[in-house]
Amino acid sequence: MKNNKKWLIPVIVIALLVVIIIMVTKKSEKQAVVMPTITVTDQTISTIQLSQAVKVYGPQMDKDFIYTAKGYPAPCQPEFFDPKISKFYKVKQDGTPSELYKIEGFQDDIDDGVMMIDGWYEEGENKVILPAPFSVTIYNFGCDSSFSYVIDLIKDGNRQALYTHVLHYAFSEDGKKLYLINNVNNQGTWTQHFRIIDIETKEVNELPANIECVTAVDGFWQGDRLLTYSEDTNKSDYQTDICIWDSSANLISRIGATTVWGAASRNFLAEKIGLLPTDPDIFYAYTSKDENTCSLFLANIINGITKSIDILDKRSYPQNYFYFCAYPDIEFDFSDLYFDHGVLKYRMMKDEALTSEEKTWSDWQTIILE
Repeated sequence: MKNNKKWLIPVIVIALLVVIIIMVTKKSEKQAVVMPTITVTDQTISTIQLSQAVKVYGPQMDKDFIYTAKGYPAPCQPEFFDPKISKFYKVKQDGTPSELYKIEGFQDDIDDGVMMIDGWYEEGENKVILPAPFSVTIYNFGCDSSFSYVIDLIKDGNRQALYTHVLHYAFSEDGKKLYLINNVNNQGTWTQHFRIIDIETKEVNELPANIECVTAVDGFWQGDRLLTYSEDTNKSDYQTDICIWDSSANLISRIGATTVWGAASRNFLAEKIGLLPTDPDIFYAYTSKDENTCSLFLANIINGITKSIDILDKRSYPQNYFYFCAYPDIEFDFSDLYFDHGVLKYRMMKDEALTSEEKTWSDWQTIILE
């Protein structure tokens, strides 16, 4: 009996260890997250060995400007749509969204020709508010992961402009400028235009259609400056081509960056870029400094001087390691940051937020630049 008792204790200990291992394994499996696909190539891996992930070229151009490109009807919408003339009505849908508008007399090859107003999942969810006396209604057409738009711009209750076959648009933060990419049918000939429109004065300035940083699907405002960008996979180093324009479509500076792109229904820029709100001449990019470090890069777009601030050690997030600096998501507070001094605040999305619909954040971290 004594010998049996001696063997019983080790057996119990081993059994307990097995139970603990199983519980930990199940917990890890429960928390496992399927991450969005990020495009990673040998070229991408080589770029992160660079001492600087951002290079300022200045306002250089390697070709003469051409201001229109060959166009085509935008996907998912009828060739003619005018909300004052075209008839449409809501229909119930299986799945999400639960209801959409059907345009009378229009049927595409995929989704029977459907549309939503000022949003997609719910009417009005993305309503754009412009300063008085202007207002705007945006008609969103969708099919097979593609979207296009019709924009009805109103002044004092009367239509100022109707833009159809829109591929991409962005209103400036003050609501006074519109960056518009759309196709225009001129007597049977389709042309594609990239325009900055002054909503108050109706002044129109065209961006060149033959520069690599201008594409039909991207572009956003930072203050009174417009950023356009594209992925250039033919380059072995700075594969993100970025252009910064003033509100009159003059090129201020051109920048190359090693930021990573992701792949979904189309390729998208997965890491953060922009201009500091305290100084629009300072460009920032949050990307890899090396294979282990995510850093915030600052670059003066006029004189080309750059610097970096280390933010995150990727080895602390092994589940996200191959996603470079796209995950975990980082929120920055640039309100008191300048190139050579100030305060940088940032916080990271917690791991548990990846499995929930709402983001939860860590406490704010502070870096003081002196």
